[in-house]
Amino acid sequence: MGKKLIFVAIALVVLLLVFFGERSATAVVDLPSAVTSLGHATPITAHVRDPRGIRRLQAFFEQGGARYQVFEMAQPSKSTDSNWNFTAGTKTTPQLQEGNAKLIVEATSTCFERLVAANAR
Repeated sequence: MGKKLIFVAIALVVLLLVFFGERSATAVVDLPSAVTSLGHATPITAHVRDPRGIRRLQAFFEQGGARYQVFEMAQPSKSTDSNWNFTAGTKTTPQLQEGNAKLIVEATSTCFERLVAANAR
């Protein structure tokens, strides 16, 4: 009976370590080139790293309290380190007005639906 209890305790500790170790690794989204202004169609590159792969990548503009979707990739990718290219500007988002706007790029991990965002102002 004592050996079974010790085995169960060890197995529980190992499972907890694996569970919390998996949760501690987070996706990283980098915008390598600083986006300081947008034109009609400005190319954007988002570098995404996640050891579990990416389930979804989205990009939005926020301006004047409104949020406009610019890009979405909703196909799971097992790639752990990749670049995603998309075009943003008044051609893709005609609602944008002259003035400040925030570009938000969000990556959702394939594990636990974790969401990580990178912001550019």
